[in-house]
Amino acid sequence: MRNLTIYVMLALLCTIGFTGQSADIPEKQKPKFRVEVSVGCDDENTKAFIESHIKRELRSLQDVEITGIAIMGDYKLHIVAIELKSLGRKTGDVAVSYLFSKTFDPSPIGDKIKKWTKDNQEAQLEIVDLMWLHEDPMHGLRVGMTDDLDKICKQIIVDFDTEMLEPARNGK
Repeated sequence: MRNLTIYVMLALLCTIGFTGQSADIPEKQKPKFRVEVSVGCDDENTKAFIESHIKRELRSLQDVEITGIAIMGDYKLHIVAIELKSLGRKTGDVAVSYLFSKTFDPSPIGDKIKKWTKDNQEAQLEIVDLMWLHEDPMHGLRVGMTDDLDKICKQIIVDFDTEMLEPARNGK
């Protein structure tokens, strides 16, 4: 009888304990930042390797969505990798140039200018042209061994997160 009571109590505790949702499971967060990634490299294998690692590192930030084309207010990450050669032979070194930029969003000033130029169509066309401007671009270069490309990619994303996304997260 005592064993039966213990089993019933354990069953009740398990039922109550496992039917509710845990409070420490975070709900899925909507991506805050949209990022366009473009990678250029003469060697297709190196290009694919870099693109794969960069996108994986961006996804690990969890508030980033990787897009095909950046639109107003989105971020762009351009990477060009060159495998270094000496006398026509690869040396095993690689230079990776990167450019971070944020697409300019003209809507805040566009509304003010539209009020000023109600009937002037040419001025409104110029506002649309502002979309292709970029805010505060940042350029850098990393040089290392081809075997260290994964570390180079991680460091590029750390720099991108620190220099571009973190100020936006903090409202700066």
